[in-house]
Amino acid sequence: MRKTVVGITTAALALTCGAIAPTAQAAPTQPVAPPTPTVLKTLSVDVSGDGKADTVTITALGGSQYELKVVTAKTTSAVIYTSDADTSDSDATEAQLVWKGAATLDGVKGSELIVSTHVGGFADSFAVYTWRKGALVAETAPPTPSHTGWRLPASQNFRFFTLHHRAYVETTKFSGAGKATVIRSKWSHGKWVKQSTRHVKYAGWRAAYETDLYAPSILVSQAQVDLDGDGRLDKVSYRLLATKARTKIVTATGKVISRTLPVSEDYAGAPLIATIDGAPGAEVAYSDADHWLVLTLRKGKLVSVPSPEGNHWATEQAEEGGASYDFAAVNGQWQVSARAYDYLTTMYWTRYLWVSGTWLQDSTWTTSVSPDEAAAMCHGFCGVAITQL
Repeated sequence: MRKTVVGITTAALALTCGAIAPTAQAAPTQPVAPPTPTVLKTLSVDVSGDGKADTVTITALGGSQYELKVVTAKTTSAVIYTSDADTSDSDATEAQLVWKGAATLDGVKGSELIVSTHVGGFADSFAVYTWRKGALVAETAPPTPSHTGWRLPASQNFRFFTLHHRAYVETTKFSGAGKATVIRSKWSHGKWVKQSTRHVKYAGWRAAYETDLYAPSILVSQAQVDLDGDGRLDKVSYRLLATKARTKIVTATGKVISRTLPVSEDYAGAPLIATIDGAPGAEVAYSDADHWLVLTLRKGKLVSVPSPEGNHWATEQAEEGGASYDFAAVNGQWQVSARAYDYLTTMYWTRYLWVSGTWLQDSTWTTSVSPDEAAAMCHGFCGVAITQL
């Protein structure tokens, strides 16, 4: 018989209703439909520590409420947390804003689950949940140089590692004078115990690029998509390593293909998957501020896919103006209409057809649009289903 354990980590909400007699002219109050829960992310990872994969889901409950649930072979446990995810002020999806990943942090069997509770302002913050006695519980943060709790104020990071089979974490606070304070803690008797404090010098670039949470391997996302075009689903995962980001593909036949990029490289952001070229199977695309790097599986290898223009795939933030690619199959012919505009009133279009494994230019034209009309158009890869890793 499966046992269910549910924990509420936010303050209980009190609802007070006052009875008010309506006047004869008052319209009846219409009930407000509760928001529909939406599953934002599903992963398969061992959380309970029994060596078997458990199912993890993150569900948006409405407003700032989110549910983190783990289903094991014997038990279901869930917690509700709050996160101020604001997709209107970010290019990231809601799932990316409220979830950071699964990783073995404290050295106890099973992965910890890391959720984001605040993004922006003077400090980001997150929560870490771990499996204890058949349920999810919040793990207490280690000591830090500047703030208590799982917080990431300006120029501070958490770095987890293993030394002599013991779990450690160092919290580093960078100052503006080229110095940093580092507190090392060890996991001991069910908690993080401070071991030492030291003061070090650092290169100036580190404060800008190392303000986050780091671990040997953080599982960010998983998906099942046909990438090699054989009609069967392949398994795709995206992980942040200590100094790299890695996309791993396991095809339906068991072949393993990986793509690894340094975290400091422009294209190391979380990729997306979409059907971009006209060949069977989907592509993996990484983006930086100006371009997309599109990769496809050919003969068991990930190879670059050039844009129809024969160079980089431009993003909507490109300096020369917004750029987008509208894909469609017209009478069985795969095509893309590349468009760009000059932020004034002119939209430039070029249509390309996918013929014999390459893009061939078909036609060009221009249209007049207002800035508001241009902003309302789809940007990036349009007309295709997108899976965000």
